[in-house]
Amino acid sequence: MAHYAQGIRDDTFAKYDYGCSCLEALGINTLVRASTLDTFATSTDVEQLRSGLPSDTIVYEQTIDAFSHLDFTWAQNANDLVYQDMLVQLDKYTGVGY
Repeated sequence: MAHYAQGIRDDTFAKYDYGCSCLEALGINTLVRASTLDTFATSTDVEQLRSGLPSDTIVYEQTIDAFSHLDFTWAQNANDLVYQDMLVQLDKYTGVGY
């Protein structure tokens, strides 16, 4: 909860109490998954994340309509809409160095 409150209070992308993370320094292949009904990670939040990452590191993006934040974990159709595709994407980058 403290991490969540920090993001709301400071409007920053930060890791707990360690200060702000410099996203530009990350050179990791990144999959961005979002949903249209997510109140914890809004479209503004997702855009802030996307704009902070080097564009060549975003290798896959998916927006799921009518999903909320916890649906990525708990929805009955999460396996079909999220996990199966995620396994395919992870398999593409297995063994790829950074």
